[in-house]
Amino acid sequence: MAKKTGLGQNFYIGGKDISGDVSSLDSVSSPKEVLDVTGIDKSAIERIAARGSGEMSFTTFFNDAANQQHAALKAVSRADVVATFFQSSTLGEVAAGMVAKQMTYDTTRGTDGSITNSVQLLANSNALEWGNSVTAGKITQSSAGSTTGIVTSSSSAGGAAYIQIFSLSSGTPTFVLQDSSDTTNGTDGSWATLLTFATQAVGAERKTVSGTVNKGLRITTTGTFSNAVIAVMLRRGESVDAEGY
Repeated sequence: MAKKTGLGQNFYIGGKDISGDVSSLDSVSSPKEVLDVTGIDKSAIERIAARGSGEMSFTTFFNDAANQQHAALKAVSRADVVATFFQSSTLGEVAAGMVAKQMTYDTTRGTDGSITNSVQLLANSNALEWGNSVTAGKITQSSAGSTTGIVTSSSSAGGAAYIQIFSLSSGTPTFVLQDSSDTTNGTDGSWATLLTFATQAVGAERKTVSGTVNKGLRITTTGTFSNAVIAVMLRRGESVDAEGY
């Protein structure tokens, strides 16, 4: 890993790729509240970490074409939305995911004739989660099979996986996140089911798993279907997490 630009990034929400309509990501943050627990014997403030949260705020160009930003954002629904940010379309790249409430869809018309929209998403129940992409951005699986996996380091504190399903020509595929303890290149070795996503149609989902997450990770899709376009990321749990998976 190294210093990088903000070029070639991707932003997905609710099974829609609105990357081409997002002009800027104004905030992708995971703030924490702190509690003041300063004793009378102290000369400086003592603090302990409290509740975590998350925010994704961004600005978009207005686009009312099918499946673009207006269709994805206009409802400002009371229901949860699932959003994921991919640093790039490179396999294993840094990514962030969040289940959130959409708070705003504010439209501004500039004096130059431009129309933009500002949007704020705030985390609901779980904080924003940073992880890595298990697919190389958006990928198309034309039929049942497995992707090339990523190989990192195994962990023992579970994790949270996010899937975005953008389109599906036909059928009802089942998307399975598998792990492997002995793969060296993401294609060899023995693989087993880590978790199975419930979503089988266009949309998005977050799902958690506890315990060991082995070093190799890949997506295996089963069933009879054609042309499923998906993107998947995983956040590995850490021993320092305030709340385990």
